[in-house]
Amino acid sequence: MHAAFLGASKGCGWNALQIFLQDPTNTAILLLRKPLEVKEKLGENVNRVEMIQGNGTVLEDVKKLFEGKKVDVVVTSLGGAPVMTIRGPVVDQPTICTDATITLLKVLGELDYTPRVVAVSSMGIGENHSVMPLLMRILYPLVLSKPHQDKESLEYLLSRSAKHIPTPTNLPPLLTAEKVQEIKADFLPEVTIVRPAFFTGGDAPARPEKELQVDEKACVYTVRRSEVGRLIVECMKGGWVNKMPVIGYKR
Repeated sequence: MHAAFLGASKGCGWNALQIFLQDPTNTAILLLRKPLEVKEKLGENVNRVEMIQGNGTVLEDVKKLFEGKKVDVVVTSLGGAPVMTIRGPVVDQPTICTDATITLLKVLGELDYTPRVVAVSSMGIGENHSVMPLLMRILYPLVLSKPHQDKESLEYLLSRSAKHIPTPTNLPPLLTAEKVQEIKADFLPEVTIVRPAFFTGGDAPARPEKELQVDEKACVYTVRRSEVGRLIVECMKGGWVNKMPVIGYKR
């Protein structure tokens, strides 16, 4: 399998890449702002990974992922990083998911084939908000309102471009009808949107599987990025196609 990764320098994407490369037949191409930092971490797997320097919101950069070997699956796990300001923590790129998803879909719409797409969103988006535990339903709007607006756009855009996922009724606040109409609709046959619970434990190893819950209506609290990486690879192989699985710990 040959996979293209956007956002694989750290976090869920990096964990997924490591697991994906455990199969010696797999190869990958990565779009990175700082390729040298990732190259140093890849070790013996570096020969099976092509790295392109660029930005996931720049059309010409994203196109480079598809100029060579045919891509079987695309994984996008981009997200902004928190930075401290005098008004408290804010996200350094508040519309990174919106902008990168628009760019990716424009590129995919021009290909003569359609790779499987796996995207990382968040628990609690749209109707999934009502499924969360009460504490998280109270906490998320207070702490994650802006990042969730960005993830809401990601989910809307991917659902609209997917053949078998219903498009949400309401247009997210970060999108305009004009912007949406620029993107091809109903053309991706296989899309999976992974919805992790609240991240905890940094890059700590995965906990026992019996403590983990994966379901579209999972009522969970937290999750480690290593768990999400494992689910991403499962989805890359064809698991949870055209679904939006929530992943987290039962307690």
